[in-house]
Amino acid sequence: MKKYISIIVVLSFTMMSFSVTLFRLNNIGVIQIPDELELQSGAYKTFVDSYTKLAGVEADANRYVFQQKGLNEGTSESKSQYVRVIVETSYESPGSYSHLSSNPNLSSSELSEMDNTFRQNILSSLASINQKLIQWKGTDVVYINGMYALHCCYTRQLDSNPIVLVNVYNFQNYDRMHRLTLSNRVEDNYKWAPLFKSVVNSFKITNVK
Repeated sequence: MKKYISIIVVLSFTMMSFSVTLFRLNNIGVIQIPDELELQSGAYKTFVDSYTKLAGVEADANRYVFQQKGLNEGTSESKSQYVRVIVETSYESPGSYSHLSSNPNLSSSELSEMDNTFRQNILSSLASINQKLIQWKGTDVVYINGMYALHCCYTRQLDSNPIVLVNVYNFQNYDRMHRLTLSNRVEDNYKWAPLFKSVVNSFKITNVK
C-alpha cells in the first residue's frame, strides 16, 4: 500500500491542555495535529475518493486529510461530529506564484479583486457538491512561520445540516500553491478554535522553491 505520510515523532505532549502528534508531509513540510484527529485512510478514504470523483475531483497523493478520530472505523461518536484539516498542493509553471517569504503587498483594490476570485471559486466548488455559501467573511494577508499566506474564511451548509465554518490558508511557493483548510461546525467552534490555532501555527513548509 502506498505510504502517504511519514511520522517524524510519534508522541503525546501537552500544548494548551491537549496532545498533538508531529507529522512530516512528503514534499511539503511539517504539521502538528491534535490527537483528537486521525489521518483519513482505509475503506472510508476509498469511499470519500469515489464520492469526490463524481464531483470531478480526482484523488491526489499530495492531499492529506485529517478528520475526527474514529471515523475510519465508523464509530457512532465520530459520526456525530464534523472536523477536517486538509493540506493539498496544486502545481503550475515556474514563476506562476510568489516565493513563500515574499510579502504580496497588495493594494486594497488588488486584495478586493483577489477576494472576489476566491469567492467565485468557492461558490463554484460548493455548487459542484450541492452545498451553499452561507456567509463570506473575506480575505486577508497573514504571516505564519516566516511565510505569507492569503487567508479566506466563510461558512457553508449542505441541505439542513449544521453550518460549517471554513478557514483556508493559501501559501504561494513559486511553482505551486499549498492550501491548508480547517473546517468545523459553527456550534463546535468553541472547542476547535484553540486547537486549530495551534495547527496553523505549527505548519511549516520546508520544501521551499
